[in-house]
Amino acid sequence: MERYLSALYWAVQTITTVGYGDNDVTTVEEKSFCILAMVIGVISFSVGTGALANLIQNADEKDAALKSR
Repeated sequence: MERYLSALYWAVQTITTVGYGDNDVTTVEEKSFCILAMVIGVISFSVGTGALANLIQNADEKDAALKSR
């Protein structure tokens, strides 16, 4: 089971582009926590980026509508 967790940790670390760094986690608890933290971090960053893109898009649409009038 520990090998599967290590493989999952490596995959999540690679997919989230966190990087490998100098610190190596060794225990099951550390790996589980890091996987959870990386997933939460990516979700938070994605939501924030999406909200910002939505604000910019809405501002452009309002500006275009105003100019067309």
